[in-house]
Amino acid sequence: MDANTLALINSLRNKIRQLERKQREKLTESKETLEQEVNNYTEQLGQQAKGNRLLEEMIAQIRQSLNIQRILNTTAQQVKAFLNVEQVLIYHYCGSGQWEIRARGNEQKVEENWNKQISQLTQKQATIAHSSQESYCPSELIIPLEQGNHELWGCI
Repeated sequence: MDANTLALINSLRNKIRQLERKQREKLTESKETLEQEVNNYTEQLGQQAKGNRLLEEMIAQIRQSLNIQRILNTTAQQVKAFLNVEQVLIYHYCGSGQWEIRARGNEQKVEENWNKQISQLTQKQATIAHSSQESYCPSELIIPLEQGNHELWGCI
């Protein structure tokens, strides 16, 4: 074989090695991406399963009791555990702008400004209030609870 043929063969071998290396890199990248997606989906399925278990537990506990106060307390505690939050309150709308706390997810002191914010709730409105500080970001989520024909019962 002459020098040109050997040079051509070596050049082709180098190109093949480069292509194989690039292909391995792409496969490794794809594998990592797929692994991350699988982990994300697994986490989402875990959260859905946790939510389903919570719902099943709440339904089972509600069926065991006809006592509304026990049902509300159980619901507040279960929602607090599921959302992993400091406080869950269930308010009942008494009419004329008056609200009453019917259940708490724990026994911590209720902040006074919650009563002011809750009184601004309307029948079809959920309000998310958010304020940030340097390392702590308190936030509140208020969701209306309706009964019957969309009549406001309270909020959680």
